[in-house]
Amino acid sequence: MGLNKRTRKTKPVDPESNKPNSQVEAIEKLSKQLNNAITYKKLNFVIFFACFSMVFYALNFLGNIRLLYHYYIEGHYWYFSFLLTFIVLFGVITVYESYRFYNQNGKKYIPRDLLPPEPFWNNAMKWGFGIVLACSIPRNCDIINYALKAKRAKKTNNDRDKIYFVAMIWEDVELTKLNLFLCFTQSATQLLLNLYIMFKDKSNFADLSISWILYIFSIFNLSWALVSYDQKISLMNGIKRDEEDRQNNQSSGIGVNDTTNIANHYMIKTNWTECTLLFFSHFLWIVSRLFALSLFATGYDLLIWFTCFAHLIITFIWHLNQNYGIMDSLRLSFLHLYAYLYPLANESDKQKHPRLSPIMYQSVCLLENLFLMFLWTTSKLVGDGTLHHGISSVVSYPWKEWTFFVPWIVQLATMISSCLLFCWFDKKRQDNTTNV
Repeated sequence: MGLNKRTRKTKPVDPESNKPNSQVEAIEKLSKQLNNAITYKKLNFVIFFACFSMVFYALNFLGNIRLLYHYYIEGHYWYFSFLLTFIVLFGVITVYESYRFYNQNGKKYIPRDLLPPEPFWNNAMKWGFGIVLACSIPRNCDIINYALKAKRAKKTNNDRDKIYFVAMIWEDVELTKLNLFLCFTQSATQLLLNLYIMFKDKSNFADLSISWILYIFSIFNLSWALVSYDQKISLMNGIKRDEEDRQNNQSSGIGVNDTTNIANHYMIKTNWTECTLLFFSHFLWIVSRLFALSLFATGYDLLIWFTCFAHLIITFIWHLNQNYGIMDSLRLSFLHLYAYLYPLANESDKQKHPRLSPIMYQSVCLLENLFLMFLWTTSKLVGDGTLHHGISSVVSYPWKEWTFFVPWIVQLATMISSCLLFCWFDKKRQDNTTNV
């Protein structure tokens, strides 16, 4: 999409010294190092996860279209307008950021500048998906393409093709930044709205329709985005002091040193056991939060917005006090409405990206979830002291009714399991750090 920078056929030079640009030499040097360090197995992982991410992104995209069609046909025009606004607003911002990454790299050279010009069909595909607000799909295709060419370079030992190692990582980092913006803002609101509508309209927890499957895919996508965020944390904006230290002319804020760090930690030293534990910790935590908020919304309607707003204000003020920028504080406060970023292991990263204490924040959220579930339960009380859906008495035996029993079991199981997995992840990470 707009790759008008990739037309160079000779090595760029510094006009003042008439010598090859030093950053280009650094990129080429890094490409040779990565060729030696990254194994075929790691490249296969990159291809697999790019396909994995693309499938979940496509399912989420198609699921949103299906929901829009359903709301419009059923006459739920408020639901339709709300969902469409979020899809279009954040989709347009993401496409704009993607275009900016491609075309505004200032005086610095990026790996894409050293690649051969792309064929017309590739650019046409990027423009086409960009128009329909699905720019992540061609970027995932680029990652797969670069990884396949990197495998070829490793096999033939062709120095010119080794640049695809750096291009692959660079593309992956830019895609992560774009996806994180969508996941931290758009997806949470959509999931909350969609689950609220399902509970409100159906009131049937046994209904495992295609809608439930799409929501599970969306939560999987969110959870993986959080894992990727921690893996590439050295490339993300931290507190204001960190942003000032890392300022450069890159539109995406990525430098060659950053690419070296991400290649070292993400591609070479990735511990997939830790990633798996962190992924399921996030997944269960998000399920528990969305479940409690959605059920509360079915009983108290508009009060859910005041509840969410109060939570957003508190976390927003905390991040501002930690010296985060206004936009980063807003993004992270949206995230903490339904998810949680566990503290980092590296001391330098901890200073640049301060995070809420696990004991304090998780305890508050657990109590909040239980309180919201309790309010949802009491909202089902009718005038004669009974509960809706056939529960005869709150005091006597509500526990025997599955419509009361199942939601509480899901809530308690997901909360407790998530906390235990976070603790297991932290212990595993400490053990691996000690053994290094």
